[in-house]
Amino acid sequence: MRPLKLTGKRLIKNIIIAVSVSGNGVFCSAAGAGVYKWVDASGKIHYSDAAPANEKQKTKLDIKVRAATAGKDAFGTRNIRTKPPVAYTGSIGSRRIHLEKVLVELEKDSGGRNIVGRDFSGISCARKDGGVTWSSGRTQVNSAKYASEFNKVFRKNNYAVADGSQQLFAGQKLESAELSVAAVITELEQDRCRPNLSGRGLGDKLKVASYIKIKWSVFDNLERKVVYEVETEGSDSSVYEDVISDGSSISRYNAFSGAIKNLLSKKDFAALLEPGEKRSMEKSGQFISRLSLRLSYGIQEGSFTNAVDKLKQASVTVRSVSGHGSGFVLTHDGYIVTNAHVTGDSKQAIVVVDGKDVRANIIRVDEKRDVALLKIDAFEGLQPVELSQNRAREGETIYIIGTPLDEMLSHTVTRGIISAYRTLKDGNEYYQTDAAINPGNSGGPVFNRYGEVIGISVSGLFTKQGTSLNINFLIPIDEAMKSLGLIQRASD
Repeated sequence: MRPLKLTGKRLIKNIIIAVSVSGNGVFCSAAGAGVYKWVDASGKIHYSDAAPANEKQKTKLDIKVRAATAGKDAFGTRNIRTKPPVAYTGSIGSRRIHLEKVLVELEKDSGGRNIVGRDFSGISCARKDGGVTWSSGRTQVNSAKYASEFNKVFRKNNYAVADGSQQLFAGQKLESAELSVAAVITELEQDRCRPNLSGRGLGDKLKVASYIKIKWSVFDNLERKVVYEVETEGSDSSVYEDVISDGSSISRYNAFSGAIKNLLSKKDFAALLEPGEKRSMEKSGQFISRLSLRLSYGIQEGSFTNAVDKLKQASVTVRSVSGHGSGFVLTHDGYIVTNAHVTGDSKQAIVVVDGKDVRANIIRVDEKRDVALLKIDAFEGLQPVELSQNRAREGETIYIIGTPLDEMLSHTVTRGIISAYRTLKDGNEYYQTDAAINPGNSGGPVFNRYGEVIGISVSGLFTKQGTSLNINFLIPIDEAMKSLGLIQRASD
């Protein structure tokens, strides 16, 4: 947030934010604020910030703290009760959530100002010294402090967050967010007071009261749409020692924190963070048993060209929270194969098959071999591929179907040859090919001239400008089936 500046009166309206914060949203009375009440020799009652000058006068000393009205603090700023968040208790990790950005948009008054509160001074905080204004209209705020507070609140309540600030090393793998959060702050108030108590042994303190209202929006990165919107409020009233240079900002963080906790107190919001599948995926080395599927194998009849329309129906786009890749239908009952790096560490993905967006559960992943097995609900007309029973030969013509670069380019067909057999540094075997493979092709099927799957697109070499060097690599299909623990099931 940009610094507050002083000007005239009080008004607040409209902000936009995409963050959450943590802290204490409970109001306290303005501790230390008070006046001296004393009676002079003539019986006249006086009130002042200072004690009576003549100690021989008959005096009565009371410290009066201005009482807060119902629902407001001593300044008159709104006081919002912080509700207890709904904690996550599931045995499987929740869906990961991430703060996307913070936007601030205040509605200006008739004078073109964004006045959000008032400045006071004096021991009783009764002297008005001017207004507190927001220095900008609509602006984006990028603050690591807000992100840190947001993550703190969610982690404390056992929710998973996608937090890039936890990356200690350049090569460290980052988890992708399944849900991104944005918000609109529709109202903001902040009043401040410096009682000027220096020299009386009480120290110089800053009293701040803050209030905020936020309209939250939740974006599902798989569905590619906003799935939830709601407004919550938060507030804070605190006294800061003079050594704290930015008590105003701290108070706003605390008010944000209250709004975050009130968001997490909503059961329908907490339900969004529940994992879509109530079972965990199996990873390589954890497979309980080999999985028996009804796989289809070809007998080297027909041709790719004649079957291309059918093969396109069996080729799919796999959408993850961080992008997309390609894949193919393995069985009539809805098993899908793609690369592990396409699905990432998510438990679900979206499969675009025959023009339909279908949510898929990720069943098995072998990160070393870079393959993943997904499952969708079967539907009429689901078309599986046929697998080749033979290894491809050097010089053999191959065909690739995939979704390079953009989802609008789904079912793109390219052609090349098997250039070589390779064992790369990871110890795995690959086919090398000169066929055009681009980002987005990963996980897609590679066919021989009979229209049988011989491999899976996985990687390639590119220039710094992104141009292919025509050196690309494929996972042999028999290696993929073996690494996923799949075996042929006899036909019924």
